Amino acid sequence: MSEETKGIYKKIAKVMEEVEYLAKDDSIAYKDVKYKGLSEEKVTRIIRDKLVKYGVIVYPVKQDHRREGTLSTVDTTYRFVDIEDGSYIESVSSGTGSDTQDKGVGKAMTYSFKYLFLRTFAIPTGEDPDKISSAELDDRQKGENVRKGKHDILQLLEDNQDLDQDYTNGIRMDVDTAVGKEDVETLRTIYKDVKDTLRKMHAPERRDKTRRSMDEAAKQYANAKKYGEEPPLPDSEPDDESLF
Repeated sequence: MSEETKGIYKKIAKVMEEVEYLAKDDSIAYKDVKYKGLSEEKVTRIIRDKLVKYGVIVYPVKQDHRREGTLSTVDTTYRFVDIEDGSYIESVSSGTGSDTQDKGVGKAMTYSFKYLFLRTFAIPTGEDPDKISSAELDDRQKGENVRKGKHDILQLLEDNQDLDQDYTNGIRMDVDTAVGKEDVETLRTIYKDVKDTLRKMHAPERRDKTRRSMDEAAKQYANAKKYGEEPPLPDSEPDDESLF
């Protein structure tokens, strides 16, 4: 054992001796899913008291985070320091938080901090205490996808008033049916169908635009070559953004 980690190990062992088990204190319910969980408040309060008692501080020294849809994930490295001799160890913990706005990272950090204490001090709790059940998260994600799918399709129809009215009305009816069933895959299919229809409608226009662009590029290239300049790069059109 090096001098850098001599004292901190002893103090972590002391905390482990005094906190043998944490009972669940939280009731989680979503639809038919009901179970007990362990709150972050209880974990932090109990472990904090022990850290203060033995002179140990803990703080984050590195963090990475990413977001996919409504889920934010953080990977954080924390450092436990013995304030008496300066010895320390580092521990890694991860957390995931669900939020449609800007609170996902904060929720993920709270979850990560709770599990840092549970795993570092090897505290048994029974079942994994998720504050939000997986069933609820799945429903939230589906609901967001349905809302976004409906919005994107209706926006396409709104932006392209030259579409046949009967076709537009049929699409709107299909969208309403899919939304009522929360059928995300059907919404994706409808979106692709509308995009394909628009591409076919605008194909001659796109060919004319491409031809004009090529003629313009040829002129620019000839002028650049004439005056000994670098020819400009051709313009490119961005790919269509994917639907939810």
